[in-house]
Amino acid sequence: MKNRASNSDNPEPNFTAWSERVERYIVRVIVVLTVLLCLSQLMLQFPSVRRLISSTERTEGVPFPYISP
Repeated sequence: MKNRASNSDNPEPNFTAWSERVERYIVRVIVVLTVLLCLSQLMLQFPSVRRLISSTERTEGVPFPYISP
């Protein structure tokens, strides 16, 4: 009968360590993206910044040329 405690036979400890590292990385990415989302939404509240960031702000309400109503 094989010894189940050896690393070569039981890959579970390796996977657990790897998955914990990946999980920490994913959580950090989610936190950073959430902060960036909140900051971008806050910046869009100011008209001067919104005009620089959003191209839709400049063209909103402007009719297309050569198109009659």
